[in-house]
Amino acid sequence: MQEDDSNVACVASWLEHAADGLSGEELVQLFDLALAALWKRSYRPLGDVTVAAIVDRVVHDATERFPILLGLEVEASQVSSVDLRRRAAEMGAAQRSAFREGIHFVLVEYLTVLGNLTADIFTPALREVLTGVALETTRDASAKAKRTPRRRSK
Repeated sequence: MQEDDSNVACVASWLEHAADGLSGEELVQLFDLALAALWKRSYRPLGDVTVAAIVDRVVHDATERFPILLGLEVEASQVSSVDLRRRAAEMGAAQRSAFREGIHFVLVEYLTVLGNLTADIFTPALREVLTGVALETTRDASAKAKRTPRRRSK
């Protein structure tokens, strides 16, 4: 499938910001959040059956190109990454890099397939949804707590 340069740029930018410094387990969590957000936004206009078919195709193609993604399964209205979650804790730097490439491929392919099927009517909205997906890590929460002034009790 011919990729849309806008989709490639959007996903690359999102990954650069949202996945920077994440562990393997956190990458899986971020990937789950991204897929869930895109699914939720897509199923309203298209229905779960259509979205499931698109995601199933994308996951099938992705696992052939990126064996690290093996174990992803399309279920009724979500993608299950239980097997991937189990393996995430043991991901080394090379595996995390391959996983990031796999995430990039899945998300670009999803946006591209959906865009081709709908004449890109929903693609801008999906890109916007994706850019809003972030994983609040323990580091983020503690940094935020330090910046937030606390009220003194009287």
